[in-house]
Amino acid sequence: MKLKIFTIILFVFFNTEVTAQDFDKGVDAHKSGDFITAFKEWLPLAEQGNYTLQYNIGIMHKIGQGVPVDIAESKKWLQLSAEQGYAPAQKSLGDILLYGRGVVNDYAKATEWYRLAAEQNHDGAQKSLGANYEYGLGVPQNNVIAYIWYVIASLNGNQVASDYRDKISNHMTTADISEAAKMARVCMNSGYKNCIR
Repeated sequence: MKLKIFTIILFVFFNTEVTAQDFDKGVDAHKSGDFITAFKEWLPLAEQGNYTLQYNIGIMHKIGQGVPVDIAESKKWLQLSAEQGYAPAQKSLGDILLYGRGVVNDYAKATEWYRLAAEQNHDGAQKSLGANYEYGLGVPQNNVIAYIWYVIASLNGNQVASDYRDKISNHMTTADISEAAKMARVCMNSGYKNCIR
């Protein structure tokens, strides 16, 4: 599976000792498949608090790019980025907590992180939040709320969420589907400020 983790990288300088050249070396190295160099160039920037590079370092630990797979270390870096509000990190941290790969799983915390990313319009987190409601992972099981998040994710282009929405609709009444669709519109039109919890 090809990850879209490094296609858009925002960069903020935190230290005059670090130059754009250091950042660019990491980008060039990563693009060429030299993950060890990319990791070496980006780590100091991540340590200085750059949330995008904290996310990148977390993903590199998660999938073993330039470093051995280390889920606990991945979780640490993803959490640093997620706490700064970076939606991709929030979604990835939710995944680690949901599945418990290398760390203790925590469905409730995973749901919290998914919600934060979903409310920033992250379609993958919206789909995952729907799944947590569908299966009662960290929240009470609720097909209507699951349907709401599947609708939102699918409107934002997530095809898997469309499939999940269609599947769950077989277990809902027409009135429930209609009400859920209305609540999804309210949620989206409010900029995710007025969403059912």
